[in-house]
Order: sequence, then structure tokens, then C-alpha cells
Amino acid sequence: MIHLKIGNYTNKGDGLMLHAIIDRLQGKDDITLLPKVAEYKKRASLGLYQSFWFESLANPTNQLLTTTFPAKLRKKYGLIVEDEIDAVIDASGFAYGDQWGPRKIEHMANDCARWKKQGKKIVLLPQSLGTFKDEKVAEAFRKLLDNVELVFARDKSSYEFATSLNHHVNKIKQAPDFTGALKGKVTDLYRPQPRQACIIPNHRMIDSTDDQIGPRYLPFLKECFDSFTELGMNPFVLVHERVDYPVAEELQKLVGKPIDIVYDNDPLVLRGVISQCHIVISSRFHGLISTLSQTVPCLGTRWSHKFERVMEEYKCQDFLVSPLDDPQKVRAKIVQLDAGESRQKAIDNIASTVAEHQRLNNAMWTEVEEILGLSNKK
Repeated sequence: MIHLKIGNYTNKGDGLMLHAIIDRLQGKDDITLLPKVAEYKKRASLGLYQSFWFESLANPTNQLLTTTFPAKLRKKYGLIVEDEIDAVIDASGFAYGDQWGPRKIEHMANDCARWKKQGKKIVLLPQSLGTFKDEKVAEAFRKLLDNVELVFARDKSSYEFATSLNHHVNKIKQAPDFTGALKGKVTDLYRPQPRQACIIPNHRMIDSTDDQIGPRYLPFLKECFDSFTELGMNPFVLVHERVDYPVAEELQKLVGKPIDIVYDNDPLVLRGVISQCHIVISSRFHGLISTLSQTVPCLGTRWSHKFERVMEEYKCQDFLVSPLDDPQKVRAKIVQLDAGESRQKAIDNIASTVAEHQRLNNAMWTEVEEILGLSNKK
């Protein structure tokens, strides 16, 4: 039995990671997670068990409450206690670094220390890591490293941040985001027309950036919308996370006319919409991944190292843009991705990276399965 530590399914990045893990491990072992990750219907449809403990309670209290619950009843309701778990997979995405402070890492480090004593194998799947300039954050991550089998950094910067601690460096490896192989669901939700452009906004471009970028973000999106329109690309907005809906509505006000705004709770449905687009500009990381991994030309906004690294991996670093860029330069990049040799070159670069990422992810999963004792299971 594998306990999967992951965020909330309502976050599309977490949802995509959950689907990717299930696709890979289904039939090799059972998977359990905390009920808060997804509502009951979704957990049931995916064949997931429920980890039966409470994060708000200290371990001794958890043990008392959960293990005294009759085993027959636990089995009947699919409840899994800590003692029944053989391994832990952590797919937190972006949780360990100075930005989040020491508390979250300290909690996980303490759990890992206890789990290791119980004989559980623990692996961190590819995720963004660091920075670790805060000594409390660094020390907590060192303790975490003491008790895990393997940590995969998702990009070059994350790998460098983690290895800079000079602690169990042999346990730290690099592998790309592992959601790229997922197939999107093409439904009747929205069917982009030929040469239609897609804008994927992110509210954090407004509230989590500096006082120059934040105020420029909505005008920047309107400039991109206008460029797409003038070039005949009939742009629409895809809301990757529900919290970004107000940004889409504000953009519609700036544009001054109704625009198509697309949203769905299922990340695979949104991935299916993206697969049909001619060009995308994304401020969401997994929106960017869903675009590039399906060989769709894309502009990415420059506001976090994880965007810069993934655009470098797909050989698209020339198509990183910022709200502070000259609008004409951004328009010129859109023109490059619209047609001709420049578009085909971008597609070829993306396709070569897709193939390489598939190879690297297969190697990563093979190593993870060997560590967890799943390599001979079907």
C-alpha cells in the first residue's frame, strides 16, 4: 500500500500529477491518500483508498484514535492506517523552500523520520525545491533528506538549490515534470477553431509580483489579446484554476466586449482543449506543461525560475515574455509562432524535448518502482 502525499485535486497541477501517478502505478499497488485531496466521488472513481489519520493531531493521538477503530470496519470503508502503509510518494509540486517557511518542511521531516523507523520507503517525485537561505528551512530539509530514499528536483535551479546544502547529495536527482505523457480528453466543452489562440491567466501575476509587474499584468494580457485579434486568431481565455476567473472577467472588461471564457473541474478536459489550440500564452506552470508536452507553440510569462527552466528545456527560451516587455516585441514573438519556418522550428524543438522527457520520466519511474519493490508487479 502506497500513501500519496499530494495537494488538492481542485488545483489542476495536483490533479494532473494524481492522474499521472495512477496511470503509472495502477495494478502494481494500491494507493491511498488523505480525504481532503479530493471529494469522495472522485476518489472512488479513481479506485483510491483513504488514509485514516488527522494532520491536525500529534502522532500518539492519531495512533490511539485510528488503530482502535475495528479493522473489519476499516476494511469495509477503505480506511488505511499508518501501520498498513509500505511506502510514501510525495508529489507536493512546490512546498519545500524559503517561500513557505520551515513549518511545512519540519512537519514532513518528522513524518519521514517516523516512517523510516517503521520501515517505509519514501520518495519525492519531481518538484520545485528551494531556495534554502533560511537556516531553519535548510535544517528541516536536511532532516528530511536523512530519512528518504530519493528526491527528484524538477529543474536545474531546484537541483542546484537542493544540492547546495551538501547533504545526502547522492539522494538528489533531476527529472522533468511527469505529467507530460497524459492524454487530454477532447469533449464538447469548447472546440477551438483553426488558428485560434488561448490565454491562460494567473492571479498571482498580480498579487505575488513586484509593484511594477503587478499593475502591468492586465494591460499586458489585453495587448496580447489585441495582437491575437489583429492577426486573426480569435483569442479566448482558459481558466486553469478557478481562482483565476476574476482575472479573466477583468480582462473582458478591458477588452470591452464578450470573450469566450472556458473552465472545467477536470484537468484532463482542459488539457484536451489546449491540445486543439494554434498558440497559447500561459502564466500557469501546468498550463505551460500541458501546452508544450502536446507540441503546441507557446509563450510563457517570465516571473518564476520554474517558468524559465521549463522554457529552456523545451528550447523555447526566446518565447519567454514579461508584462514589462515592449508590446511590439511581444507581438513579434506571436508572429514568429504563427506561421512559417519560425513556427516549424519551435514545433520541432518542442517535439524533441517531449521525446527526451518521456525517456527521462520512464527512467525515473523505473528507479522509483525498484526502490518501492514494484518492478516485478503488474
